[in-house]
Amino acid sequence: MIELEEQEKECSGLTVIGPLKDVRVSSEDSPVRQVQVLSPEDLQLTEQAAYERGKKEAETNLQEQLDLMKAEYVTKKNKELADFC
Repeated sequence: MIELEEQEKECSGLTVIGPLKDVRVSSEDSPVRQVQVLSPEDLQLTEQAAYERGKKEAETNLQEQLDLMKAEYVTKKNKELADFC
């Protein structure tokens, strides 16, 4: 009975019974407020997918920066060559 009472807790107007695996709550200023309970496996898959998306985005950004730097370098060298001739 005591254990059950300890498990029942009021949290933002919600009654939670039993242990939670993982809870994610959107921020206060978010237009949609939701609570998700995820298993460790689902959490790992979600985090892995987010990591892959972030990694791909970072690689794309770095490639764009490299391409821009190459173009600027070629332009600078062409101008120097034109000024020399």
